[in-house]
Amino acid sequence: MAMYPPTGSYDHPASADPLVPLGFDQWMSKVLGVVRRSWQPLVVVQVVAALPGLLLSGAAEWVVLGGAPPAPADAVGAGLAGGLIAIVFALFAQGASVFVAIRDAVGRPVPASDALRFAAGRALPLLGWGLLAGLIAIVGYVLLILPGIYCTIVFAAALTGVVIVERGSIDRAFTLVNRRFLPTAGRLLVIAVMAFAYSIAVGVIVSIFTEPGGLAERLLTGLLMLPVSLVSVGVAVVTYAELRFHENPSVSSGWLAAELER
Repeated sequence: MAMYPPTGSYDHPASADPLVPLGFDQWMSKVLGVVRRSWQPLVVVQVVAALPGLLLSGAAEWVVLGGAPPAPADAVGAGLAGGLIAIVFALFAQGASVFVAIRDAVGRPVPASDALRFAAGRALPLLGWGLLAGLIAIVGYVLLILPGIYCTIVFAAALTGVVIVERGSIDRAFTLVNRRFLPTAGRLLVIAVMAFAYSIAVGVIVSIFTEPGGLAERLLTGLLMLPVSLVSVGVAVVTYAELRFHENPSVSSGWLAAELER
């Protein structure tokens, strides 16, 4: 593996590093630290990159269904079309967001426009590996459930970081996570439970103020779920940084930034 010296204002001990945690309590605090530092450009990235995906996925479903009550096959096709579009835009937003979070962590903030241009330069590998990861996870769920859960944990914890920072491929994500699978799974489980509870509350609020299936429902849901999107960026960046640190204790936020910018 190529060696990149730490740069920027933050060196070890890791407890002082803005992205590298030494335990679960630091992991959670550093995830929230990403949100506190970077929430403004991250919101812009999410709105610019993810909102069009939300709208286009709704349009795709409307085109497939033609405004008529759906037959089962049509409903499945509409869901797949809309879901695929939403995933593509979400992956693009995640790539730009990781760039923002790492640069902010080392005191070199960038505007959201620069982050989006950076993500555009990584778009093909990010989307290619992301879609392949989604397909692998789906096959795992269809087969025996547990392989799907395992793949979901691996991809959620490391894939965006591997592709964006290291310019690596999907096998590198497995290498990183397998060394610390149980701690990583535990961290993601905590966040998943919290996100699930929050999404239930959002669903109740949205159902009160909007009609089901309409544009207003999509927009309000997207707006209220923004905090989850911001936290997911922190989870992705901090979990990836933790995995890299346990593989190589020289890794710091400055190290990751140096790799990102090379």
